[in-house]
Amino acid sequence: MAVPSMHVLAAKQPTSGAFDPLNITGLWGWWDASDAGSFTYAGLPDQISQWDDLSGNARHQVLVAGAGGPFRNGTQNSLDTITYATSQAMKVVSTLAHAYVSVFAVMNMSSSAVTNARLITLSKPTSNDYDNATRGIAILRNGSADQVAGYSNAAMAVKAITTNAYHTVSSIFNGTDHRLYVDGSAGTTVAHAATFDVTELLVGCGYYSSTYAAGWYGNVAELIVADAAIGSTEQAAIEAYLKAKWGTP
Repeated sequence: MAVPSMHVLAAKQPTSGAFDPLNITGLWGWWDASDAGSFTYAGLPDQISQWDDLSGNARHQVLVAGAGGPFRNGTQNSLDTITYATSQAMKVVSTLAHAYVSVFAVMNMSSSAVTNARLITLSKPTSNDYDNATRGIAILRNGSADQVAGYSNAAMAVKAITTNAYHTVSSIFNGTDHRLYVDGSAGTTVAHAATFDVTELLVGCGYYSSTYAAGWYGNVAELIVADAAIGSTEQAAIEAYLKAKWGTP
């Protein structure tokens, strides 16, 4: 898909033959920390109040009520990344209403992350994120282990991770099951066929006990969400693009 030269995304057009995230099937949102024009700042230097969506869908991340903004002060592969420290979180107010969704994140989990810290949560802030099959946590810390997981209604896909290092994590709900991958290597697979009823995508926290909680401690470099069950060939292309750009294993 070509972007008109006057379009805000024109500067991000790839060279011929290069992978273009704008062509991802069902692209719902795309946030790239290396894109300096994507941010609005407020408060302290480098503290973010809005992170703009580059997909063209205007699903911009805004602050979660009561949370501080994360900081654009991390680096990976000579590119800027976003730093979260437990009480800093953002959200996208928009719906996801199918039995499938695919989430790709270049991220870093600090060894200091709290138990079950949430990075990406599929939420509807009228019920808990963990005990309803129509909600889900796409990426979280598995307890206090050096593992990432995806969770929905007691079904949890898990994969080991190295803390304090950047990885590419893929969390794919395909309408039948949920699969988790770290740097292209598959973790466990669990059944998940329920249709999502999501009104907020949370980045850096979860929602339970009637409050936003379990904040992330670590970094995010790039986040891609597709309202689609991304197949293995396209998944590999997305992961290869993220690996080459961010220098993940």
